[in-house]
Amino acid sequence: MPIRLINTATLSLKEFMGEIPDYAILSHTWVTDEEVTFQEIDGISRDPDHSATKKSGYHKIRATCETCRGHGFQYVWIDTCCIDKSSSAELNEAINSMFKWYENAKTCYVYLADLTAKPSYTESLKHCRWLTRGWCLQELLAPRDVRFYGANWDFIGTKIELQETLSDLTGIDDDVLNGNTPLHAIPVARRMSWAARRNTTRMEDTAYCLLGIFDINMPMLYGEGEKAFLRLQEEIIRRSNDLSIFCHSELLAGPLPEREEEEEDASWHSQYQDLFAQSPADFGLCGNVVAKMSPSLSLDVFELTNVGLHFKDVSLHLYKELDERPDGTEVGYQVFGLYGIQLKCSSWPRRTQCCMYLRKVGPGLYVRVRVNTDFFWQLSDTSNEEIYILPKITTEIRPRLDRSHDNAIQFRLEGALKWCILGDPVPHDRWDAPTSQFLNFASSSFRGYVGVRVGSNPFFSEVERINIYVVCGQRPHPFGVWVHLVSEEHLQESIRGFGNVLLALPSLIAPLKRFPSDLASLQVSDKRFYAQVRHLPSRSPRFIVTLTCEYGTGENSPSDSEMGEG
Repeated sequence: MPIRLINTATLSLKEFMGEIPDYAILSHTWVTDEEVTFQEIDGISRDPDHSATKKSGYHKIRATCETCRGHGFQYVWIDTCCIDKSSSAELNEAINSMFKWYENAKTCYVYLADLTAKPSYTESLKHCRWLTRGWCLQELLAPRDVRFYGANWDFIGTKIELQETLSDLTGIDDDVLNGNTPLHAIPVARRMSWAARRNTTRMEDTAYCLLGIFDINMPMLYGEGEKAFLRLQEEIIRRSNDLSIFCHSELLAGPLPEREEEEEDASWHSQYQDLFAQSPADFGLCGNVVAKMSPSLSLDVFELTNVGLHFKDVSLHLYKELDERPDGTEVGYQVFGLYGIQLKCSSWPRRTQCCMYLRKVGPGLYVRVRVNTDFFWQLSDTSNEEIYILPKITTEIRPRLDRSHDNAIQFRLEGALKWCILGDPVPHDRWDAPTSQFLNFASSSFRGYVGVRVGSNPFFSEVERINIYVVCGQRPHPFGVWVHLVSEEHLQESIRGFGNVLLALPSLIAPLKRFPSDLASLQVSDKRFYAQVRHLPSRSPRFIVTLTCEYGTGENSPSDSEMGEG
């Protein structure tokens, strides 16, 4: 794009394309109704008595040009009058080019109109409006040589000379200010934190003023409001696999809702939340985020789709609710489980790993939650999955999320089986590992099974280490869930015969003399295993399958088929 510069001697505008002469650039804060526009500076060149010459902004332009001439600059760029803002096309191009214009300038002059002569300029600097404006962030970062001036155009110091003070006031690393560390080497969340306390006149500019900092180009759509910042994050994801962009909410310090005395669900220590941040302010506590490795060296692959954020293969850490809360109260009926994606970054100096917490709400479908992690413990298991994360929690979808676990079939191991492990679930995409349940949406066609790894119990000897499988399904009339227990040998025979675990399911219940019921048993050696379904219509999940084991029962105990159980 061509650049329009002001001749510092004549104050006339000249447009350059291709070969651009050395130029200086101005960084400042605007004063409403006092800045000189493109049309006005053009009019002044033809009429020295133009009414715009009475504006304070005109005197600022003259002082800028005088300072530039003193340093040998023939041209300077000033945002108020070098862009024809009446042209939306030109404004769009200018905003997308602005970071480069500041970066290519030989010197950037920062004019601080509210920095008056005081004993210590550096002490007064922290009160300057310039440090609170969104557009001024890139104007500090992009140019190599930055010179600061007070209200009377007295020189304060350079960016390098004021580096320590500027770093303290802005949170920007010293090595970034002095140019030793490039912006792309800083995690996205940390760069966002630099803008967390800055503001802009128009909501959309909260996003547009950050384009160059993230090396993004995108069209300006004034009127889109907060969607502009959402679009910025989406564009960043398309260009970078830096997971720290999702770091915003988990580091916020705001309290979660207080628990109501009679509240039965787990919402008092968790909240559904949107995948993306609403504004840079959400990254306010990310100033100490450091990457575990450069994103350019990471193989993390994710993309936005019309369903949500898609991970083809991501490692999920499992979290389960504590049996007892820190205040000593028991969790009771409700069991709440989470998945966590490690975001490959941590918050120093505490070295807290940044994690995005999720709840499974459907086959391969997850929703982001904000949680009080004091109530959860991390399981040793991890699970590699293909997942989709919903991007937006709307008022329409929230009730459906609340009901997503209502018809789940949850498995609980009791007695001698308490320390056993559930595994090998089919269908896998319906299985919610942290809560040990199949997600079911009142489908009468649902059938599945899960293995009980009896051998995982440390209290069983090696010769006792056997596996059994719980087959279950939805019963339409009367509405409910049936269960059936089979041995590992029986399961493997069925799978070999049908070549597919899902096709094998009908054969597992075919020998039953009547429709499967809510009670089942299985004799293996001197142990009898039991599975019983409890239907609790007013709770979520509504179906609990309790698994127990008894010792000392003989080989001649009734078989499943004789009992007519499932």
